[in-house]
Amino acid sequence: MTGPTSVLSSLCAALALTVAASAGTFVYVHDHGGDEGLLAFALDPKTGALAPLPGSPFAGSAGDPANFGHVRTLCWIAAAKVLVSSSPLGLDVWDVAADGTPALAAGSPFGATSFGSVAAVKRGARTFVYAVDGTAGSLRVFELQAEGHALAELPALAVGDLSSVGPLAATRKLLFTTLGGGASLAAFAVQPDGALVAAPGSPFAAGVADASAPCVTPNAGFLHVGDEDSGDVATFRVDRKTGALTATLPADVDSGLAQVSGAIDGGKGKLVFALHGTTPGAADDVVVLRRAPDGSLAPLTGPQQTGLNGFDTHATDVRGRILVGVNGGADDILTFLVDAQTGQLTLADSDTVNGANATMALVVRR
Repeated sequence: MTGPTSVLSSLCAALALTVAASAGTFVYVHDHGGDEGLLAFALDPKTGALAPLPGSPFAGSAGDPANFGHVRTLCWIAAAKVLVSSSPLGLDVWDVAADGTPALAAGSPFGATSFGSVAAVKRGARTFVYAVDGTAGSLRVFELQAEGHALAELPALAVGDLSSVGPLAATRKLLFTTLGGGASLAAFAVQPDGALVAAPGSPFAAGVADASAPCVTPNAGFLHVGDEDSGDVATFRVDRKTGALTATLPADVDSGLAQVSGAIDGGKGKLVFALHGTTPGAADDVVVLRRAPDGSLAPLTGPQQTGLNGFDTHATDVRGRILVGVNGGADDILTFLVDAQTGQLTLADSDTVNGANATMALVVRR
């Protein structure tokens, strides 16, 4: 007869096996240079070590997605364990297995046009995917289907007449993008049916001359944009209900770089990484800044060399303790350990991406 202790032990063992099978940290690099689709690596969250997944690269829809800064062309939908990437033929949906292996969902690609940036927002039981249609100058809206993970377009919810719509950023119930080639920022609240309601006062002055892709903190408290014409990073306080933006004081922080091609948030680490743009013949740099409770930024470090000539594709893990960089026009992917107190970067590992022309790197906790 099986006793309570034996049953409990069996349940605990089964739970441990389930957790072990479902847990894992992975890096995905979206390649728009050919039909590779996704390159995939296992990432050790403690050491930063990379290991290519068997079968990588994984073929998707071929070609070069619309060039909107070549960023944010890949998004992760955690609840469904799904990646969505843009292509010249539509949107590819990838089901991600417990071991990190991505497989194209039936029906991919969806949308039948060349898309740029993509982002996803979950509202209750429904998940909506937003994609930049550069040809039409609009944001198109899709809903992820629970069965099979197909994308069903919701054409009545599309937002048109957007001037030079750029990279998207989403968090919680909010969506942000740049407009006018980086001169302004648009903010939207996502409704339960997926409709986008412009925040009061949107679009907002970007606070910098040429805003890079916006990054928003996981708690939707602050939004940061780098200036591709200077060494500044502008910070905005976010209204969590409406998405309205209010510039903090001071609005700009001199990062010590000639230009900032991107600013990315370090998640729970409360760090912001300001990235130098491409400089022919020279390695690009990173300045690490710390965000205070009021949103203001203060540099922790001066420019730190990365060894990459073109540090233009980048990501962090959820803790902000690992920085991933990819040379978009070559074949290098590097990981750096981040000292949470000093902001110092230490090279952890490097690998190749087979000459991929990367548009985005994404760190995923599966």
